[in-house]
Order: sequence, then structure tokens, then C-alpha cells
Amino acid sequence: MQMEQLYARRQAAYAPGARPHRCVAAGSRNRRAHPGVDWVLKYLVISDIHANLEALDAVLTAAGRYDHALVLGDLVGYGADPNAVIDRVRALPAATFIRGNHDKVGAGLENTDGFNYLARHAIDWTANTLTPDHRAVAGRACRRDQSSSTISSRSATARRSTRTSTSSTTSTRCARCHVARRPLCLFGHTHVVAAFTLDW
Repeated sequence: MQMEQLYARRQAAYAPGARPHRCVAAGSRNRRAHPGVDWVLKYLVISDIHANLEALDAVLTAAGRYDHALVLGDLVGYGADPNAVIDRVRALPAATFIRGNHDKVGAGLENTDGFNYLARHAIDWTANTLTPDHRAVAGRACRRDQSSSTISSRSATARRSTRTSTSSTTSTRCARCHVARRPLCLFGHTHVVAAFTLDW
């Protein structure tokens, strides 16, 4: 069976919204439920796909059932399939998108200042490869932070140096968590898997 057919069948099974098996009974002490919310949603969080279609398909296949996808930016850049990746992501049945810095440059909204040699050449190729429709989609993605009553998600800003990025963004993120007023903050763009918990 073709990959597109498998993808279409899998997507058809994932209707957006809370599923009955995730409903939380009134008065439940389920600690995953935020106060005032009577169901629990399962989020799929993906970030920094960078036009890697094979990796995206593998993640979507492994994700199983979910209620809402959060895409934290950088759909394009580096990889060989920017148009196909944008098609896959915008076909997700329920999703929130944040525009990353590679998306902005690929869409022609920003220049390559701050990009290293490899990133600059990759995004130049990407910009020439994107169709006008796909370029518009990359440029239209949500602003760089998106918040709900429970979750705040952002695409962090790159630094010129990897060393600066690692230390500076870590301290910045911790500071932002203190003022976020939400129990969960998600950051894209870092290319580093990390979790921070704060005692309130």
C-alpha cells in the first residue's frame, strides 16, 4: 500500500477533540487534569522537522492516537522535502502551528542574518524550492508564541553561538516559566531535548 494511502487511513481515524475514554469523572482526583477541566487531552508535540519527510512520517506513525498536535516551528530548512512536509503538517486534523525562524526566512519574511554557513545555503535552496502556495503557508503560521489556558508554546530565538544558545536559552526559559502563569511551557527551536520543573 502506498505511503499516502496509509497516511490517509491513519489520519481518518483521528478526529479532533477529546475522546470519551479520556473523560474525567466529576470530582476525580486525577492529577493530570487541570483544575476546571473535565477531560484530559493527549497532545502530539513536534518541532524542528526541517523538511525531513521520512522522520516526520515515522513520528506520525509512532504517535498513535492523539487529540491535538502542537507544531513548534521550523517546518523547513536543511532537509530535502519542504513542500511535502508542509503538506503533511497542514493535513493534520487538529493542530496549532508556530512559525520558526527557518519558516520566516524560507517565506521571504526575514533575511539570513544570524544563520551559519550551512543554514544559509540550505535555506536559500529551500526558498527556491518552495512553491508559492507552500511559501505562503510557511509565512502564515501562527506568531512565535501561542497560548491556551493550560499550555504556552513558543519557538525560541537562535543565538549566533551554540555555547551561548545552550546557557542563555536555558536561563531565559527558566525565567519565562516563572512568569508564564501556565502549568506547562513548550519551546521549539533548541534542538536539545530537555525538561525543567519548578517548585512553585
